[in-house]
Amino acid sequence: MIGRSQNVIDGQALKINRALLIRTETKFLVAEATARAISERLAVLCERDEHTPAGARDYASHSLYFDSPTRSLYRAKVLELQRQLKLRVRYYDDGPVWLEVKRKDGELITKSGCPLDRARWPRVLQDYFTEKIPGLLAPNGFLDMIQQLGGEPVCRVHYRREAWVSLVDDDLRITFDRDLRAEPAWGDLSLSMDPSSAALMDNPWDTHSAWGGSPVIMEIKTSKPVPAWMAALVDAFRLTPQGISKFAMGVEASDIRSPDLRTANTPWRPVPPTGAPALKAV
Repeated sequence: MIGRSQNVIDGQALKINRALLIRTETKFLVAEATARAISERLAVLCERDEHTPAGARDYASHSLYFDSPTRSLYRAKVLELQRQLKLRVRYYDDGPVWLEVKRKDGELITKSGCPLDRARWPRVLQDYFTEKIPGLLAPNGFLDMIQQLGGEPVCRVHYRREAWVSLVDDDLRITFDRDLRAEPAWGDLSLSMDPSSAALMDNPWDTHSAWGGSPVIMEIKTSKPVPAWMAALVDAFRLTPQGISKFAMGVEASDIRSPDLRTANTPWRPVPPTGAPALKAV
């Protein structure tokens, strides 16, 4: 359905073992105290996701984002086009890297990931571009799209993720992302990043007075209608959905927009809560 399965590198097939996800994603900016209060309630009906180490609250997540030389994917986001695309290499502190393709069509998100042994990056990309291995593809089309786009690494994004999975609902995931940082990649395919030297993706002068510190990005992800208990929790804390893109924030924080966009009025500025109802219970 999403690609061929006979693609081999060094005798090993690249396969998609992360299912094609079709879902909606609703994002909120919340204060740290609010995030902790919501987490306490989630603990009753949810469990930590599979990436969370035993006894830990969160884990590090890193992404290397690609875009065209003219930043066409970034433009699509900031111009709020109907159809948007993100191409990234997602990786954690250990385990494989994931070649991810994420599409947005209106409110619908489609995401697929192809796992790759970390030692084989970036050689897989270099081999594909130099045709040392003719016809090489990642089954989700990642390498094809990089080539068609003329894509290059533009920024690395790091954050700490607290992730919950519902025990009582089919496909409901809630995440809290903290300490978002970014650095320019300048075409470098390396996965190495020192979060302590990277730029914070929110400006404390703008956010700390309204939020009492850096805001937390809370996200509800589901392929089903949002359950009534989750919608009630959102309303109880008077949360308001906001359009937030870590990719766009990373480009802006790294100041790597193409020259004609660097003066555009598109900086990320979190909006304090208004108390408007956020989700309709189903």
